[in-house]
Amino acid sequence: MQIWKAFIKHQNKKFNQDNRHWLLNFTLKGFDARNLYLEAKSPFHALWFEEHLKSRFDTFIRENSHRPIKVHLELPNTQEEQKPRTFLQRLKEDTILHPRMTFEHYIQSPENHFAIDVAKQAIQAKDPCLIFFSGIRGCGKSHLLQSLTYFAKSLSLNAIYVTVQTFTNHFVTAIRLNQMGTFRNFYRNAECLAIDDCEVFENKNTTQEEFFHLFNHLHLNKIPMLFSSLNHPNHFQNIEPRITSRLQWGVCLKLYPLKPHEIKLMMQKRIEALNVHIDEAVLDHIFKTQHSNTAIQKTFDALFFRMHLNQLKSIDLPQVLELLEDYFQKAPTFDGILHHVAKHFAITKKDILSKSKLKKYARARKISMFLCRKNLHLPYTQLSKLFQKDHSTVITSVKIIEQSKDTEIQKTLDVLEAAL
Repeated sequence: MQIWKAFIKHQNKKFNQDNRHWLLNFTLKGFDARNLYLEAKSPFHALWFEEHLKSRFDTFIRENSHRPIKVHLELPNTQEEQKPRTFLQRLKEDTILHPRMTFEHYIQSPENHFAIDVAKQAIQAKDPCLIFFSGIRGCGKSHLLQSLTYFAKSLSLNAIYVTVQTFTNHFVTAIRLNQMGTFRNFYRNAECLAIDDCEVFENKNTTQEEFFHLFNHLHLNKIPMLFSSLNHPNHFQNIEPRITSRLQWGVCLKLYPLKPHEIKLMMQKRIEALNVHIDEAVLDHIFKTQHSNTAIQKTFDALFFRMHLNQLKSIDLPQVLELLEDYFQKAPTFDGILHHVAKHFAITKKDILSKSKLKKYARARKISMFLCRKNLHLPYTQLSKLFQKDHSTVITSVKIIEQSKDTEIQKTLDVLEAAL
C-alpha cells in the first residue's frame, strides 16, 4: 500500500493543481506481493488510467527498483442491474445530433449561401425536392446536414440524420436481431431524412436494396430528403444505376471549402464557445503547418480534447508543441511530404518546386502531388498554387501516379507512405 501512496505523492508533483483531482478517482482496494487492486469510479476513469497513468506507474516502479507489480482495475458494483436498451432505443441514441452542429456555429462561405437557402426552402415546401450536396473533405457537408436537420426539427418535423455507415450497421443489426419491422418503421416514419457519406454505399449491395425501397417510400410520401457525398452521383462506382439516378431526381449542389480566413473565424468561434484562451501564435502555427481544412480541424480537435483532459483553460505555443508533440510528428504536412520525397530522391525541395523538366525532378514532383492529394485531401486548385503549376498539369500528374502499374513507383510510394 505504501507503494501506491508514494506513487500518488510523486504524481501530485508532476500534475498541475487543476489536474490533480483525476488522481482521486481511484480507490486502493487491496495489495499483495505483486498485485495492486484499484477501484475506478467509472469505465471512463478506468480507460483514463490505462491511457495516462499505467505507463507512469510502471516507470515509477522500475525507477524505484521495485519488483514488477500488476495493476487490477475494478468498477464499483451497482445494486441494480441496468436494463439492456431496446433496438429502438439504440436507433434513437445513434441518431442524436451533435450539439455544436447547428447554424449558430456554422460559418457560411459566400459561395454556399445559395445551396443552403435552396435546402431550407426544400424542407419547408409542400412538394419538397431532393437535395444532394457534393464537395471535398472538410468543406462542411456533415455540419450542414446536421444543421439542416436541426432546422427541420425546429419546424416540428420528425427529422433524422444518419451516416451511411450507421444506417448499414442498423440494417445488419436488425437482420441479426430479427428487428426489421422496427428498423423500417423508424426510418420510414421520418418527416425529413438526411443521409451523409453516400459514397459509402459502394459495394454494399444488400444495404443498397434496402435503401432503394426506403427512398421510394419517402419519395411517394413527399418527404424532404437530403444527401451528401464527396462526389456527384454520376461519379459513383459499384452503386446500382437505379439508385444513382434517383439521387439526381432533385437538385445537385456543390459545396465549396472555407477559405483560410473563414476557417480561422470558425476556430475562433469554437474557442469562444469553449471559454478557453489560445495564443494567436498557436493559430498561426497550426495554419502554417496544416495545409487542408480537414487537417486544420483535426489538429484543433486534438488540441481541444487534450486541453480538456489536462484541465487547461489557457495555452501558448510552447505548451501546444509539447502537448501535441506526437500528433505533429504523425500528421503529414505539405513541407513534410516534400522533405521525405526530396530525401528519397536525393534532391532538394527547391528542385521539386522548380520548373525543371529533368526526369528525376519530374517524377519526384508527380509523386509529391499525388501524396499531397491523398494524405492532405487538398483540392486541385490549392495544389496548383502550392506547386506553381496549372490546374490540368496537377490533375494529370496525380492520375499518372494513381494509375501507374510501375513496380518501382509502387515501391517508392510504399517507402514514402511508411515514412509519413
